[in-house]
Amino acid sequence: MRKYLLIFLAGLCLSTTAFSARIFSEHWALFFVTEHVKIYIKSADCTSNSHGSEMQNLLVKVENKTDKEVFVNFAYENTYSEGTKSIKTNPNDDENVVRVVVKPSATLEGVCYPTELNNQMLTIFLDNKAVKGMTKLEKFSIVSLKSQIIN
Repeated sequence: MRKYLLIFLAGLCLSTTAFSARIFSEHWALFFVTEHVKIYIKSADCTSNSHGSEMQNLLVKVENKTDKEVFVNFAYENTYSEGTKSIKTNPNDDENVVRVVVKPSATLEGVCYPTELNNQMLTIFLDNKAVKGMTKLEKFSIVSLKSQIIN
């Protein structure tokens, strides 16, 4: 029994260090924590009659835990399903890298229809129910995250 408990605990530790999610809540869920920041994610219904879409986005929120400005840099890898295929994005592509400066004790977060670059980087396509067979986000993973205080 003890052997199985140790195997279970080892598996639990490995899964939490992967920093990935397959189930996306409609409420902010803590996803990743560093010394300087907390990263949250949530799904958002971004249906727009004017745009003719029934989109859902994955929104990312970066919260600065300090009383100083923080530079945050992270890359992410997404796995999308398209029919029976699974497609992974490349975390080395610029479109999958987030670089933001967060003011002291402030947050930045993705929005459904971003107009500012910071918000665009924190908004990730999840699904479009209006288009049959459209790719759908199955897994979101942060593969590297660095944060540092700016002066």
